[in-house]
Amino acid sequence: MDKKEKKKKMGLTATGLGPADQAIVRIMAPEIIRALRSASEKIREGDEYSKRWFGDSSALWINCLRIKLNRMASVINLQSIDIHGSPLNERNDDWFASVYRRADRRRDYTENMGQRGFITLSQGQDFNISLELKWNNAPNYRVGSILDSKFQTLVHELSHLILNTRDEVYGSIRCRGLALTNSRLAKITADNWGYFVEEYR
Repeated sequence: MDKKEKKKKMGLTATGLGPADQAIVRIMAPEIIRALRSASEKIREGDEYSKRWFGDSSALWINCLRIKLNRMASVINLQSIDIHGSPLNERNDDWFASVYRRADRRRDYTENMGQRGFITLSQGQDFNISLELKWNNAPNYRVGSILDSKFQTLVHELSHLILNTRDEVYGSIRCRGLALTNSRLAKITADNWGYFVEEYR
């Protein structure tokens, strides 16, 4: 085995998934990065979607959000993130996907670091996403204002891994309500990030 074969693939990689899910991951990986970069560019002068999903469109937050979006895209592009099915005997029929992070590795890789620091710190972190049962019936992209999508699910889980987001609430209606009532919590809620980024797909 040569060095190229030993080297881990960068970005989103599908392990042990069927052909259809492998194709979805392959297609969505660059789309997620493009959506993150697109959002960062389009929110320069404030943004209605930021207000909708995070409850804030101030210049200070927009600047912070742009940094997070760009650095999130860089981590996804430059690190290996394994996407696989959860073990059959452990699958949860109430979830779309899940991540496991050791307590000592839970951090926001986009904060308080220089441009090189956040990439270096994110190396070797064993990023992985397990697909659960609800993933199978989700549309690839959002339909109307209710259904969660596979795209949104992947961004949701990536935000857990890279931004250390939490699951304060689930679902678009509750997320919009959270943005109205508690902007601080909306900014660290994974579903809010998923819905926000999908606006720019």
